[in-house]
Amino acid sequence: MPSKIEWCDETLNPQGWGCYGPGGTPEKPQRCWYCYVERQAKGPYVPDCELCRQLIPHWHQHRPEKARTWHKPRRIFWQSMGDLFHPCTPTWQIEAVLKVVRATPQHTHIFCTKNSIRYQDFNPWPENCILLTTITGLGDESQQVLDLLEAEARILGLSLEPLLGPVRLRRIERGMTDYYPFEGRWKTITANLGLTVDAGLTGRISWLIIGAYTGKGASRFVPAKPWVQGLIDQGRDDGVAIFLKNNLEWPEKIQEWPS
Repeated sequence: MPSKIEWCDETLNPQGWGCYGPGGTPEKPQRCWYCYVERQAKGPYVPDCELCRQLIPHWHQHRPEKARTWHKPRRIFWQSMGDLFHPCTPTWQIEAVLKVVRATPQHTHIFCTKNSIRYQDFNPWPENCILLTTITGLGDESQQVLDLLEAEARILGLSLEPLLGPVRLRRIERGMTDYYPFEGRWKTITANLGLTVDAGLTGRISWLIIGAYTGKGASRFVPAKPWVQGLIDQGRDDGVAIFLKNNLEWPEKIQEWPS
């Protein structure tokens, strides 16, 4: 369906609405507290499908085929309402999507996951794919990036959305300082945080998408300007395309796609 997400034209959700969350299972979901799908499921525009309303991933066989009917090139974001590469997703479902991807080279197919290690199971990727992993700045998420870098795809990127903590694309260590807007002060970092990949963007990352949290209490989680500017500066240093979502309300409109 036509998307309100600024960096794509269409979204296709063959698994419907829902995700078990990082480390979650059908028996014990562990959805992220900032999950926008969970918020939408409580809103007025919920689907008719009962499993979608319960946020249980399930297969809608006809949905991947929609991409074949679009003849003009489009940017398609797959499974925007879940995580296609979650460990609980059957391999055949991912392969069904990739079959359509290979049959529609006119489109740019965009995927995003927190389980980026699974991208490697489908190497090499078609040339018309963009692979993203979600980074929020909460805790050490460096392994997600290292796993992403093992994917054999032409374009790799980071979705820093929602940006909830300081992210350095080089290194954050104990003893450094950073600004914590939720506390209104600078303080010394007492644990390893954010990305700890120690070689810039290693020449493989081509796209940074940066956005804010938009749910209840969003005013408490506005990304600090130094966080955003730092990411812009680091991206510029490495020749990376930058896409700032409108919800950041950044004074300069920067919305670039990787070439």
